[in-house]
Amino acid sequence: MSATVVTVTSPAPRPNPGLTTCHVGINGWAERLGDPMLAAALIDRLLHRGVIVGIDGPSYRMRSHQARANALRSAITNGKPPRTPGAGA
Repeated sequence: MSATVVTVTSPAPRPNPGLTTCHVGINGWAERLGDPMLAAALIDRLLHRGVIVGIDGPSYRMRSHQARANALRSAITNGKPPRTPGAGA
């Protein structure tokens, strides 16, 4: 696994920006990867010229899921079939 990680994070020959997202905070990477040295090396490689942008709050996926769940609950309570978005009028 470590060879794969190093290959993926090796410097690219072009200066194009990249984006890495993760639902685990940097503090949890060592535990998730199972190797603190690997986690430190990976973080060092990613943050060499990188910027961390922390985003808090509900995700768009969860907001969409919650809206569908609420519509289904409402339909079940009212005895009407739920309206499926994009299914015509």
